[in-house]
Amino acid sequence: MEGRIGLIETMIEKAKSIGIAKKMIIGYLFVIVMPILIFGWILYSQFYQSVTDDYVESRQQLLEQAHTNFQVNLAQAESTYELVQFNTNIVEYLSGIYRTESEQVYAYLKYINPLLAYMKLGNPYIEHINLYILQSGVMATHNILRIEALPDRSVEALLSAGKGVWKLEKDPAGSMPNMIYYQAIYNKGYSKRLGILEVSLKKDTLQQFFDALGVNEGAEFVLTGNRSEMIYHTSLTGLTDDELADVMERAASGNSRYFNLAQPNVIVNSIRIEGLGVQLYWLAKDPKFFSGLSQKQYTLIALIVVLLVILSWIYYMVASSLTKRVLHLARHMRKVDSDNLTLYTGRQDRDEIGMLAGSFNALLERINELVNNVHRAELHRKEAAYLVLQAQIKPHFLYNTLESIRMMAEIKGDTDISEICYAFGKFMRYSLSSHNMETSLGEELENIEHFIKIHKLRLGDRFAVDVETDPGIESFRCPRFILQPIVENAVVHGISKIRGQGLLTIRIRDRGEAVEVAVSDNGRGVPEARLATIHAMLQNKTDIRDFQSESGGHGLYNINQRIKTYYGGDSELQIYNETGGGTTCLLKLAKGDASICSA
Repeated sequence: MEGRIGLIETMIEKAKSIGIAKKMIIGYLFVIVMPILIFGWILYSQFYQSVTDDYVESRQQLLEQAHTNFQVNLAQAESTYELVQFNTNIVEYLSGIYRTESEQVYAYLKYINPLLAYMKLGNPYIEHINLYILQSGVMATHNILRIEALPDRSVEALLSAGKGVWKLEKDPAGSMPNMIYYQAIYNKGYSKRLGILEVSLKKDTLQQFFDALGVNEGAEFVLTGNRSEMIYHTSLTGLTDDELADVMERAASGNSRYFNLAQPNVIVNSIRIEGLGVQLYWLAKDPKFFSGLSQKQYTLIALIVVLLVILSWIYYMVASSLTKRVLHLARHMRKVDSDNLTLYTGRQDRDEIGMLAGSFNALLERINELVNNVHRAELHRKEAAYLVLQAQIKPHFLYNTLESIRMMAEIKGDTDISEICYAFGKFMRYSLSSHNMETSLGEELENIEHFIKIHKLRLGDRFAVDVETDPGIESFRCPRFILQPIVENAVVHGISKIRGQGLLTIRIRDRGEAVEVAVSDNGRGVPEARLATIHAMLQNKTDIRDFQSESGGHGLYNINQRIKTYYGGDSELQIYNETGGGTTCLLKLAKGDASICSA
């Protein structure tokens, strides 16, 4: 057993090392040549099966031809509706336009009765034509009857303008069923139903259809309704009722229009007669024709099953070796997402798979280009939003500044007034000059110095500032106004809330791959609930619109979004309370993306 397993494993290994050309040859021999030879031998030994198919198909063609002629007869009967509906005299008669009995008798004898007689004589398949009137006051005759005389009142609900209905009435005596056509007659505007036309065909119409197929002792005809109920059948094949019921059950479940059944030996042809809404089955019984067919059918089925198993295994072995490249490419495709647009570097031959890999790489390059375009568009959108925000100068800051100028003008001399006016003018000049959206940390710090000087003049000796920067960091490029909102929060919400000495500390450090800017105050700190809310806002876990009415929230969110857009996703804004009191805001600015943006 183990030796056989080893032999099979050796054969599998050899099959894996075979080239694609040899595998294609093997596939050709085993998938095309061998099946054709095998099926050729089977079809040669079973040639009479094709004779059976030809025989059954020829019967089907004969049935379809006879069905076409029968449909013509039905269409001729349906055409009587056109003669009635578009006949002015009949429509006027049914609508009750003739008031007196003499007028009605005259119109009926002169126009209506001759037309009905002409239609009946012109079509030899019509048994009689009746009109059922709906209007009161219209005289009834032998072929113009009251609607109450309609045999099947249910047809009224099935009729609509321009649409007729065929009814196939089963004869209780077992003879040919009655074929009756109904269609509603309307006034000229088709707004009111005037009556119902009834056209009854002769029973020999259906018999002539059967005769055209060649009725003999070996044939039988069965008519079934929409629910497979049996409406009529002949008794010429000698089938018992149970055999006939079994044949009809299997015939109704088949999808083909023609087939044969081995038990009992019956050939079945069928066709749908749409006009009558019935299915016609043409049965033929010939025991000699089916002699020995069952055994050969089982043999053929067994051979086909075995052949399918063998060919399926061979096809799997050959196809699996050819699809490895496709699987490798698909595995790489599954790894690709918005954060991983790595090109496929696998084997790329000059075939269809190679073309697919090349097209995939081209698609990735195009997606990468589109992502960059979207990134630039987002940057422009953020800067546009910043322009709107920049124009919204807080009124209370201006009011406080002007109030400080007023109070110092009353208490002190011109030096202080000149100094605060100078600082305020510098700050406003930097704030309102929006021609360039980026600057350097040196210029940003210079603006902060003017901002702090204004607050120092207002707060006096209670406010101290400590600024430390690493050498050469002043030239680092940054967006405008990323420090002023943070410093303002530290002064307004931190230092101004305490009674003692206030200290504002600014530290700018070069950390290699990033620049860190820390702004700290010695105030009371941010309440824990408020701090947790700010963290959720900065991490995009809550909606910024919920904070627009709260002081400070919108400014921090705007700075966080601007530095992420400007420097990249690794850049961020952090805010936390110090252990001894106070709050620190930390900006992490990545250098790599900054150099790209500044370029």
